[in-house]
Amino acid sequence: KSKNEKGDEIEVLKWKSADKLEILKRNIILDLEQSLVDRKSKWELAQIDSMRKEFLEKLYSKIYKFMKLGYNTGITYGQESIVTIYEKLWNNSYLNNLINDCYEGGTHLSHSFVRAINNYGISTSDFLSTPCAKQYSCRLVGSSKVSCSGDILSHWDYSRNYQQLRACIKEQVVDRVGSPAFTDTDYTYKCTYTIKNEIVCPPDSGCSYIGLSAIYRTINLNNPFPNRRPGPNWTSVAVNKYITNNRNANTSKIYSSRGPLYKITLTPRLIASIKNYNTTHDMSDYNMNCNSAGKECKSNFIRSTYSYAFSGCGISGKGTGSCVAGEAW
Repeated sequence: KSKNEKGDEIEVLKWKSADKLEILKRNIILDLEQSLVDRKSKWELAQIDSMRKEFLEKLYSKIYKFMKLGYNTGITYGQESIVTIYEKLWNNSYLNNLINDCYEGGTHLSHSFVRAINNYGISTSDFLSTPCAKQYSCRLVGSSKVSCSGDILSHWDYSRNYQQLRACIKEQVVDRVGSPAFTDTDYTYKCTYTIKNEIVCPPDSGCSYIGLSAIYRTINLNNPFPNRRPGPNWTSVAVNKYITNNRNANTSKIYSSRGPLYKITLTPRLIASIKNYNTTHDMSDYNMNCNSAGKECKSNFIRSTYSYAFSGCGISGKGTGSCVAGEAW
């Protein structure tokens, strides 16, 4: 024991050995160093995670903008995909030749351009909606001519006009066969696939039905049963109602005259939200409300949880425009 300045006795811890005290000091220093290293590592990992998240958000944003501008190879409902339009314009020698000045002083594309692209399945509005056409300010003049004011370089030397538009279209065309590096290689391919939908009983339903593998195949709406008669499950009435005159649209006209029953635009944020939803919901969840006859079922996922993301004739169809009366409930 010892006394302080006031004369009070205080207990002072004394080590029996200087070596033990030195060991304690080293251990304390090592613990402090390790703690600092751990904290630094956690901070660095947090920084890396933050940078990774920021990078992915920017990447997803660029991809979304890229797709929104139309640079996609997918199918747009009721409209030619933009890449397909470019391919038709460039790979068809007749159409390719029409992407030039009319050479008659009008400084517009060939007089036959509009009629020709329409004959090959490209509507005038679809062409004018392509990024290349927009880039060079293409517009319809009158009812049968297209002029692109952004690519008219000369009113005297017509061969200079529309060369930038041609270069833009050529740049967007996908080379599907061969390549400059492997000129003998053919990259075209075919793939065959089936989709199996395992239909099972709802949980706790008490039924013993274990499932059914339903196999689907792609068909031609103009000729759904080529070189054979349909099976007994496809009566002539059923074929007419569900295939050749589905939604009161004759064969393939359904793609141009009818809007989709259900439509959703997937964004990075929505995809992340659905992934999070799937972590707490099994794929076998039966969150649907049906009428007393077991028909006109409404999915809670579509109608409630993600109602803000879905649209289409199956939800809001009024029997006008591209929707048919009675297909929404």
